[in-house]
Amino acid sequence: MNSPSAYNPDDDDESFIDELLECGFDDSQFVNNGVGQGVNWRDIDPSNVSYTTNEGRKEAFSKAVDEVNLLQKNLMVLCGSENDIGSIDAINSDNIIDLFFGKDGALTSVFSAMLPNRSFQSMNAFLAMFCLQSMMAKDTNPTYTLLKVMDVNPSKIPLTKERYEAAWRSIACKDRSFSRAATQPKPPWERLQGAVNDILRKISIESSDLFLSLVIDDDKIWLNNTGSNAVDKFKLKQVRHTRDNRDGLNLHTVASSAMTVPINIQFETQGDSALKCYKRAIAYITNADDSNDVLEVRMESLTDRGYTSLERVKGTLLGGKDHLGTVARSYEWGVTYDQVLKAGDKRKHISTSGTSSLICQEASIGNKKLTLAAFKNGSQRVAMAISSKHAGHCWDGIPLNNNSTSPTESDYIS
Repeated sequence: MNSPSAYNPDDDDESFIDELLECGFDDSQFVNNGVGQGVNWRDIDPSNVSYTTNEGRKEAFSKAVDEVNLLQKNLMVLCGSENDIGSIDAINSDNIIDLFFGKDGALTSVFSAMLPNRSFQSMNAFLAMFCLQSMMAKDTNPTYTLLKVMDVNPSKIPLTKERYEAAWRSIACKDRSFSRAATQPKPPWERLQGAVNDILRKISIESSDLFLSLVIDDDKIWLNNTGSNAVDKFKLKQVRHTRDNRDGLNLHTVASSAMTVPINIQFETQGDSALKCYKRAIAYITNADDSNDVLEVRMESLTDRGYTSLERVKGTLLGGKDHLGTVARSYEWGVTYDQVLKAGDKRKHISTSGTSSLICQEASIGNKKLTLAAFKNGSQRVAMAISSKHAGHCWDGIPLNNNSTSPTESDYIS
């Protein structure tokens, strides 16, 4: 076997240093703890192979049906009783919009508190412009420029640029009547986050018998915060993505895995991390901060590598829940690739060259087994993932012929 070359972060889009920092380990901890924070990774017999067809599709569709049924049930409670609606078919977009932007809507209430002494019509104009700008995903100036280019009748634009910007300046202004920072009311972003999460929980998850399959990812909100454009971020953390021109704020969104229905949002603040935001979101979803009303949630988490640490996975599994996700190379896992191993490093090193193959290991955590899979694609790339729902070398195929239940000759692509 050829010895691995030193890892060069310029070889691809990954930042190996960032991966190590996210996992919270340093070299001294590695030497003391060995591989996996006390978790013993064992190779899985490669002859233990299972193959299924379309099982992933079936599971995703079943989850989608459950999510739609839950949405319908909750929307009937939220919209049906108040509007005397007898069936889910009678609920329309106006009823959904009212939940957020009606006189008692979740967002109307928040913005009305931040913009007092405004009529409902004036507030509606501001919220309409807010939604329009969000849809265009542009700053204020490009939004109004685009409306002009599109030859939109000025009388149809909800609010003039000057009045719209003045409203935002009013919202962003700290209340100077408070003598100390500690007595300041919650900043606008935190009030907005709370209102959105309250209504999302009512729409997406409140139920007496609940199974949640959750995914989480982060969205970058671009922010030019330099020079004359510098603004008070109200303790929000400014981050830079690994790619160019991705400087701004981070919003973590939890959604259902099949229909990607939003369930919770968490802005990343100074001193925060992706993992802390994830923990906060789960605590909010399950009412973990309110011992009198904790939801008994059966749950599985599906995360990408930025949210997947062994500490978090152990907590999930020991709580009786499942975890699936991709992982980054770190000292926590029993397999690595494209690195020079230090003395005492017990991890198995996988060569990126050669034909495609699947290498699997397992570890016992509580009464669950966690499988670590490393897939080499045959083109100098390796992808790593974990699952507490799968064991051994599991393959699930999607045949080109949808009527087939097993691979046929036409399914093999040369």
